[in-house]
Amino acid sequence: MLFLPQTLLLVGLSLVLADHFTYKPVIDNEQFPWFCTVYSNEDFKPVCYCTILGKNAILTASRCFENRDIKNGDHPKYHVRFGSIAANGMRKLVNIEKIQGTQHLLMLKPKTPIEGYHAIELAENNYVEPKNGNITVVTFHSYGTKLSMKTHVHMVDMRLSKDAKNCQFAYPNKHFCAAESQNRCNIGLGTAAVSQSPKNSSRWILHGIVGQSPKCNGESKNADLFVKIDAERWKFIKHNLN
Repeated sequence: MLFLPQTLLLVGLSLVLADHFTYKPVIDNEQFPWFCTVYSNEDFKPVCYCTILGKNAILTASRCFENRDIKNGDHPKYHVRFGSIAANGMRKLVNIEKIQGTQHLLMLKPKTPIEGYHAIELAENNYVEPKNGNITVVTFHSYGTKLSMKTHVHMVDMRLSKDAKNCQFAYPNKHFCAAESQNRCNIGLGTAAVSQSPKNSSRWILHGIVGQSPKCNGESKNADLFVKIDAERWKFIKHNLN
């Protein structure tokens, strides 16, 4: 097992915050059991990355679904894959029964409850600042490249920007961001910034959701933006937990 820093930032495909990075292979994802991926049932391609908040609640980003129909017809249009993603044959899936949300966030309700994956505590009702600027990214193997999504999961150390005003399109009262990158590709829209508190405990706090990402153009102003989970968004999340 890897020992994680206090803040574990779950970014599904990539965040690159340095001129170089080093992969750390992950044996399984029991270290981050809420990590999941939304797939289309039409072409079975990934749509967005997501976070399991409870047995009937999966959180993701609205931006991934801007040009998609989120209303089910006779059959579910999307499913979520979770479980031991690093071991491709061990992953599990569940169809999505209903999707509802706001400008930035969507809550997905699975058709059947997800048992044993209620890993994120929702005790806070205000935004909580990540305490450790040096964080670990959970990412797929396509991190830092223009390659398609890979199934193998890796972990990469990174750091957050200290001032959201340094990042294009960021509003400090609504976002925090990861900047200073020169090699950023394949950002995991929809995944969560989550911290472990206290360290090495089973208690996790949700800070934000990736809501915007740049292309692989090396421009530090085009930062990866996270929507803060503030009081208004806590209210939406808690209202849709069951």
